[in-house]
Amino acid sequence: MPAYVLRHAGTNLLAGFYFADREIDLFDLIDRDGGTEAYEYTIIRDGFGIEFRTGEGTVEVALDDPKMPAKLAKAKWVLMTDELLWGLAESKTLEWRKILSD
Repeated sequence: MPAYVLRHAGTNLLAGFYFADREIDLFDLIDRDGGTEAYEYTIIRDGFGIEFRTGEGTVEVALDDPKMPAKLAKAKWVLMTDELLWGLAESKTLEWRKILSD
C-alpha cells in the first residue's frame, strides 16, 4: 500500500501523511474533510521514513491498536530520514501532483 505525503498546493506546508491503495482512495480520504483542491501529493519511496519520538525513544504503536491516537499524541517530535527531509526541502526531487489530475 503506497504512502503519500500531502501538502498545501504550491507551498512547502505539509498537511499530512496518508496510506491508500490507490489515488482514488486517497481522494476519498481527503475529500471527507472538505475537499482535495487545495492539496497535492507525492508518494513516499524507498529511503523515506518517519519516526514518532518522545524523550524516552520511539513511540511504539500497533496499527490496529484502538489507543493509537492517544499514544501518538504523546510524541514530542517527528524524525524523518535524510532522504525524506531532502526530498521535502528540495521539492524538485519529488513529483508533486494534484489529486486525480490525470
